[in-house]
Amino acid sequence: MGLRGDGTRLSLAYDNTLLEPLSIQTTAISEKVTFTTLVAEDFWNVSAAGGTIEPGSGIFVTFIFKIKAAATGNTSIQLTTATFFSEAGAQVSTNALPLTSRLTIQQRPQPAVVS
Repeated sequence: MGLRGDGTRLSLAYDNTLLEPLSIQTTAISEKVTFTTLVAEDFWNVSAAGGTIEPGSGIFVTFIFKIKAAATGNTSIQLTTATFFSEAGAQVSTNALPLTSRLTIQQRPQPAVVS
């Protein structure tokens, strides 16, 4: 059973003082779906339209962030919403929420100057 792209919604919570959302990359599972994104404060909201989400396991999408220049320390990125629908239109539930990924940002080393 595949899932339809229409109605699919994802929402990530993140620290906007450390991270800046850049883009999402699709995979073989999600490449037939058109994604739109909306960044608001500390949330990155993604919605999908058209196409189908292929059945299977693996990475669904990859979220790409820019780490801000002065960022250091620990932070987390949390998937707070994941809404999917079957091809017949029934909502498909997930019990994987919230899903949290922790990130440690270390200060970048200064480049060496050789003369």
